[in-house]
Amino acid sequence: MLKKTMWILLASLLVAALVLSSCQPATTTEEEEGTTVTGKVTEQEGPAVEEEEEEEEEGPAAKPTGPQYGGEIKICLAQDVLGFDELTTVPWMAFTLRLTNSELLQGNWARGRAGTGETSWELPNWPVNPDWMTGQLAESWEMPDLTTYVFHLREGVHFSLNQASEASKLVGGREVVAQDYVYSAERLTDTPGFYYNITFGNEANRPTFTATDKYTLRMDLPSEDRAYLIEHFGDKVCVVPHEVVETYGNMKDWKNSVGSGPFMLIDYLPGSSIRFARNPNYFMNDPLNPGNQLPYVDFVQMLVITDNSTRLAAIRTGKVDQYYAVTWEDFESLIAGTPHLKYQRSLSRNGTKISMRCDKEPFDDIRVRQAMCMAVDQPAIKEHYYGGNAELLTYVVAPLPDFSAMYTPLDEHSESVQMAFGHNPEEAKKLLAEAGYPDGFKTSVLCYDGYEDMLSIVQANLADIGVDLELDLKEYSVYNSVLQGREFNQMAVSAANWATHGAPGFRLGCDRWPYIENYHLAQDPHSNEVYDLLLSTYLDTAERQRIMKEYNVYRLEKFWEINVPTAYSYAVWQPWLKGYNGEYSVGFWNQFAWSMYLWVDEDLRKEIIGK
Repeated sequence: MLKKTMWILLASLLVAALVLSSCQPATTTEEEEGTTVTGKVTEQEGPAVEEEEEEEEEGPAAKPTGPQYGGEIKICLAQDVLGFDELTTVPWMAFTLRLTNSELLQGNWARGRAGTGETSWELPNWPVNPDWMTGQLAESWEMPDLTTYVFHLREGVHFSLNQASEASKLVGGREVVAQDYVYSAERLTDTPGFYYNITFGNEANRPTFTATDKYTLRMDLPSEDRAYLIEHFGDKVCVVPHEVVETYGNMKDWKNSVGSGPFMLIDYLPGSSIRFARNPNYFMNDPLNPGNQLPYVDFVQMLVITDNSTRLAAIRTGKVDQYYAVTWEDFESLIAGTPHLKYQRSLSRNGTKISMRCDKEPFDDIRVRQAMCMAVDQPAIKEHYYGGNAELLTYVVAPLPDFSAMYTPLDEHSESVQMAFGHNPEEAKKLLAEAGYPDGFKTSVLCYDGYEDMLSIVQANLADIGVDLELDLKEYSVYNSVLQGREFNQMAVSAANWATHGAPGFRLGCDRWPYIENYHLAQDPHSNEVYDLLLSTYLDTAERQRIMKEYNVYRLEKFWEINVPTAYSYAVWQPWLKGYNGEYSVGFWNQFAWSMYLWVDEDLRKEIIGK
């Protein structure tokens, strides 16, 4: 019986193989020289085959429930891409590169919501736990000593070949080797005036790269406390072919886009749409379905829709498949009118803080700062301004599962901190009197359009304790110039970005001196000491989390800023977009990289929207 069953299995597999070879992407096979196997046929048990045969005799085959190839994903963007070359713009705003080009490392999709659920992949930064990362171009890597990383690259990875692109034909689909990474990284660090050169061009932060052989890359760190550079150079440098840069000067023009990523950039209409086609020779398989070559869909289209009402209409009518940032105000009506939509609630990465200049009177007195915090009615802002869709304590560490080891709930903080996130105007008046301001004082806050409603609430709350707050409203470019130059007089409103300052657990850019984003201007020696300590313990994840948890308790006792509640928003997507769970970035600013793991159920789409 076993032999008979195996013969049935083998015959079925042969037939399936003939069918699949005509309509499915090819898998890589093992070569004599040891090329990595990226696809294999797995055996099934006999009874499963017999059950399939019985189903076929009874009627039509059941609709496939697993990943399907083909179709198109349409993603909604609120703003256009700012560039196609991370040399000529800030890297995270050249987001098309995460679809068209490859990096050494990437987030492990199997550790997210689609797999084990260890991380949400909602965060734009390197994850708290480096075990959630995996190789992309790098098949493996190690750290032989505290100043060296060694990456072993995959063999047989090629730049995509798009016959409609002159730049692509120039490269000719050649293999990606270690020297390509060295060229790409040095191009970024060596070009004056751009992000990587400004951030990592100095000797203390500058790693060096060497291709020790065709598939081995060594990264030498400037010192033992710079292990964190793996984040920026492992999962943020996109590998580009030197032929294109040498011929065209850069890859700023979308037509010069050439990479080894899952998709190829095939069309761009500024302010309207960006379109990608499937790279048929992409080298990675689905970690959750190891026999399946990625990506699944034939096309990805990003539609730039700047008007909010038009975005919502596109979601309702199924003209777009996914949008990440539906506000809580719009969500209820959207889901009521389109109940089939899938969604995931997410905490906004940019809350609001009002920094007080600690180098000037009256905010050089901690009692004044504490009084300012206590006067603002945080619970009322949460309940009435945000309709309850907000969190009180989110900065610098947010209450997310990924950060649970670093977060201290508000009710576990000191009484003074808890009062600062409540509403205690009478206690605030006492503190002002003790500090020499029994009648209050006049002050101002630098701001720009969009903050007036929130600040009017703060303004009214502060008036109750005798503080006369003037809104110093500027056009955004002027505001940003004044803020970055630290030229504001008293206070300044800015984004309280827990994703930037709290998530990595080592930057502390909001507090250490003289870092530019320290808008409260306190020169606190302990903040700098903690920063150095975090750098020196970078390889010990648990220790870094412990340090960050203690520091967050410490900094809240300083009352350097008024932190107003942070709102929730919603990622929404159509039910025919399969495999998606509200992810934002699979690794360090790999936004939209999740598109290569998803597939489209065309039958369900037609059933719902009738087209």
